[in-house]
Amino acid sequence: ATVSRVGMIFCEVRNLGWRPVRNMWLQHTLPAFFAAQSGLISDMCEWLLPACTYFVDKNCKVPSPVTAQEHVFSLLRLLACLLRLAESGGCASDKDKVTEGCFIQALVWSVGACVDAPGRVKFTDYLSKVLRGEASDVPEYKDFLAKNPEYPQAFVSRKALMTPPTEGLLHDFTFDAKAG
Repeated sequence: ATVSRVGMIFCEVRNLGWRPVRNMWLQHTLPAFFAAQSGLISDMCEWLLPACTYFVDKNCKVPSPVTAQEHVFSLLRLLACLLRLAESGGCASDKDKVTEGCFIQALVWSVGACVDAPGRVKFTDYLSKVLRGEASDVPEYKDFLAKNPEYPQAFVSRKALMTPPTEGLLHDFTFDAKAG
């Protein structure tokens, strides 16, 4: 960080990280209908964002470079749209499942969409294993854990509330908020 003569603090984007972006979004942009799910959204960001952005950066070809903050901005903009659509179109009674489904769809179409076609196949396989709690033996996930010792161990075996599809790419599916 640099401090100017008038006391302004300038901080490089890479030093700021993605968490302040998420926190501001939760405070100011999260649709009120889903306010009770803010903790779940924050937790899902902590669980899935680091593992997925690391995987994309290290194991996929990204035709146009994307920073961690840009991934988060894309994810949260899309999540806001999906949550508002779920609210206006009606959603299942289990708001946690609806929130998680919308979050995963937004993750696939933000972090998982910036890669080339072979990367989408890899991303689908990787994210599906993470969502099923089966990633602990995946070499790329082991590498992520080795490089990120602060990553909570509780996330390693965590499972999503809904099982991801086993056929096709995650990019080929859409989440139906009414059905949950």
